[in-house]
Amino acid sequence: MNSYQNKEWFSAFELIGKGELPNQATNITRKATKENWLKRQIKGKKGVAFEYHYSSLPESVQNALGFITKPTELPTDRVIKTALPLNLAQKERDCVEVSKMRLLTAIETLEEILEITHKTMKPKAKAQMVWMIYELLNEESANEKIVDMIKLVA
Repeated sequence: MNSYQNKEWFSAFELIGKGELPNQATNITRKATKENWLKRQIKGKKGVAFEYHYSSLPESVQNALGFITKPTELPTDRVIKTALPLNLAQKERDCVEVSKMRLLTAIETLEEILEITHKTMKPKAKAQMVWMIYELLNEESANEKIVDMIKLVA
């Protein structure tokens, strides 16, 4: 984390050259207006000047300011194998691994759908959708139903 650690609002001058942003404050202001960034008026300044909330800035700018860190990918096979109790019979262990792989597939499927459609979901709705995909993966005609569900989301 850098010197912006406790700061949430940034003026156009503070954002110059950060991430993919232009090197002039006026061009940043123009981009902010066009993209409807969350803003508030700076108090005590002559004229009209705004600060922009970090959450509405492009991801590359948030990265440059130290707000977003790339998630590290864990090897899923290792996570699954170490999570299993040691006293399970092999058949039970296989069922648990299949169940966990199905859950991982459900989560990955939903994340891909959301990325393709450029949509977001609230955590509770996302959890419900993952569960629905998980349940569908148990059925033989899962592919058709998942495609139908994707059409509903998209």
